[in-house]
Amino acid sequence: MYADTDFSYWMDTQEIGYSLVVTDYADEMMTEWVKNTFDFKIGNIFVFSVLHELGHYFTEDDFTDEEMDADTELKEMLENGLTKLRRRSKEYNELYQSYFGLPTEYSATEWAVNWIRENKKEANKLCIKCNEALAKFYLRNGVTDDDL
Repeated sequence: MYADTDFSYWMDTQEIGYSLVVTDYADEMMTEWVKNTFDFKIGNIFVFSVLHELGHYFTEDDFTDEEMDADTELKEMLENGLTKLRRRSKEYNELYQSYFGLPTEYSATEWAVNWIRENKKEANKLCIKCNEALAKFYLRNGVTDDDL
């Protein structure tokens, strides 16, 4: 799992993980990177993140085992580098941004952007349903803004 993340995709079990951690800084950086790279404005970071993780599932066959191994190794190197840097420093930002450009990350993000562009009505419905479900989950479990 990547430093400062609340979403993960496990290829071997084809599962998406989500935690209650809110990582505003990571969300800001991803939003900026997506805007600059794909000329796309993320409307709902939660839904976009879920779609990005689904993108890993739908694009994983585009990579050879060797490419996946190399990508995983680079992710681990980036994560190790990030833990040694001060958050929001120029070096931290550059290293974090380079994570988004890794082949599997880029591919998953591109898949999410394309899916939203091609399925705008469904994407809007998904945002509404997710917002409603999250609100119910938080209410049922006593999660407040102070907890996030």
